[in-house]
Amino acid sequence: MPKKAVLRLLEKMGYEVLPTWRYERYAQSEYLKKLFEFLQIDCVFDVGANDGQFAQFLRKEVEYDGLIISFEPIPESVEKLKIASGTDGRWVIRPHALGSSKGTLQFNVMEGSQFSSFLEPSQESVNMFADSNRISRKIDVEVLTLAEIMPALIDEFGIKAPYLKLDTQGYDLEVAHGAGSLISDFRALQSEASVKPIYKNMPNYSDTIATYNGMGFELSGIFPNNPEHFPLMIEFDVHMINGHFLR
Repeated sequence: MPKKAVLRLLEKMGYEVLPTWRYERYAQSEYLKKLFEFLQIDCVFDVGANDGQFAQFLRKEVEYDGLIISFEPIPESVEKLKIASGTDGRWVIRPHALGSSKGTLQFNVMEGSQFSSFLEPSQESVNMFADSNRISRKIDVEVLTLAEIMPALIDEFGIKAPYLKLDTQGYDLEVAHGAGSLISDFRALQSEASVKPIYKNMPNYSDTIATYNGMGFELSGIFPNNPEHFPLMIEFDVHMINGHFLR
């Protein structure tokens, strides 16, 4: 029997066939499909884009085809983002960092670029990342705020229903604070929440959730990061929805 016929038969029987590379994030991708449809999301602010992993996850697994604006301060990663987004007319790259106030800050580029952060690395609670979460060099980066840049972006692209994705290695709350009152313009957000700190002075998961609650967001979903570290949970993606859309 041809492969397509087998897949159709399995679908009629209530089964869905997935490639093994989709197992790890399948639940989260299905959640985001439902959330984006429910909230009619038309733009994702991808803060802490690194090499474009989340944007590609949105395109390939969430099947989101709307606008993505990726923010990333590491020059090498910016170049990779420009290449990755080259044929995608709905994926915009912004080569700077976001924070709680405008200025220039020193940024720690780690041996594993995905660990790069404004914060200093710590191995006290978890040492499995010792080789990757180690400072390779320090660079000065431009820091802007969401409050400063959002009005122009909303006007330029006609954004009506934005979503905020934060993955800034311990600096997520600083970015959210930098939105000021405009944080309420986001219909939902996701942020990394720390169970075992891998940076000095980073907020823990309970403080993270409480802070977003104080901004008017309600808990909607939790998905562990790096399930290969089972049974230890180091951090998770916390998804929060603007309370206005729950009334």
